[in-house]
Amino acid sequence: RFHFPKDYDKNQAAREASLQRAVRRVIDETCKGVEYLENVKMRANGQVLSDIDLVALEESTGTMVFLQLKHQELYGAEIHSKTIRNDRLKKQAKDWMRAVEIWVSDSGIEGVVKALQLPKSWAQNARIIHVVISRHYAYALRDIVEGERSAFANWPQFFNAAQLAREKYQLPTLQDLLSGLQETQKKAKK
Repeated sequence: RFHFPKDYDKNQAAREASLQRAVRRVIDETCKGVEYLENVKMRANGQVLSDIDLVALEESTGTMVFLQLKHQELYGAEIHSKTIRNDRLKKQAKDWMRAVEIWVSDSGIEGVVKALQLPKSWAQNARIIHVVISRHYAYALRDIVEGERSAFANWPQFFNAAQLAREKYQLPTLQDLLSGLQETQKKAKK
């Protein structure tokens, strides 16, 4: 990471693209009619606040899911590595959640719809949900990603929530999938 930053950045971009494809595949197997945007820059006052790794759009329900994907390295049994990586994950997730809140509040729903280059009709019944998906560990996010319009999960939890949504609903929506993630969240907080 420190000695070969170009290689690290290239590998990080490849891991992110791989996780984007995997998330899209799971959502497509679960929900019908979902469209996607990748790597959307959030701008406010001429500055880039952050980016959204993947936006899932379900027009039939007006649901916009902003996904932040984290592919952190495994830390195994090293307590020091665990602490450092969890602290970094929490800081990045908190900063991203704050950036999304600033962007949405400054732009308004009409501005978000315009920035995503969606038809104006999206602004009428849009529901924005924030999701942080971490490749390996997500438990540290339990105090950071909160609220009825937010969810977090690691990859197995996300995959399991999709499986459960397919079993529970005949035609699952993004909201059904996210409700499953939020149930997992509630259990993590106990």
